[in-house]
Amino acid sequence: MTALNTQVQIMTEDPVWRLQCYQVSQQAQDGTWRLADGRRVKQAVSCLVTPKVGDHVLVAESNDSSQAAAECFIVHILQRESCETVQLTVPGATQVQWQQGQISLLAKTKLTLFAAQQVDLGSLEQLLIQGKHQVYTAWETAVSHVQHFVQQVDSYTLTAKHLLKLHGEYQLITAEKEIKADADRITMG
Repeated sequence: MTALNTQVQIMTEDPVWRLQCYQVSQQAQDGTWRLADGRRVKQAVSCLVTPKVGDHVLVAESNDSSQAAAECFIVHILQRESCETVQLTVPGATQVQWQQGQISLLAKTKLTLFAAQQVDLGSLEQLLIQGKHQVYTAWETAVSHVQHFVQQVDSYTLTAKHLLKLHGEYQLITAEKEIKADADRITMG
């Protein structure tokens, strides 16, 4: 796709910006894109959807005569052949913070949160984790620090490969029908 016949010029103090539609033909290693006419462009900070080859994009080009080469930025993705996967990025940012009174992330099939080093979930009031099946895996250590801990289950199985230690100032074990202790050796006292 080549540039559209109509052009919009934004008249401000230097530089003057022109908006035109182009197709992205190549992605470069340095975080720039090549347009169908051969020019290299950057992604504007406000363009959160990362461009892909084949996208029809809106490009802002400066007409600043004091510069050797005009600056060009992809400011918007107008059309994409397939939007099955979209990547959101903020060019040049090392940290992104989204601050709002309430934020909801809803996924129809799967939501993945992953970090190479650390994931923090926290709340000053209440943290709810709900699901039909829950699996927690820690490859080395799992630690819980709470003031009160309550679990209510229909059946509970706890298996320790080597040592199971329960310690408390007071312990109470009750059963409505039977308590069974089975071992090669039982030591009490």
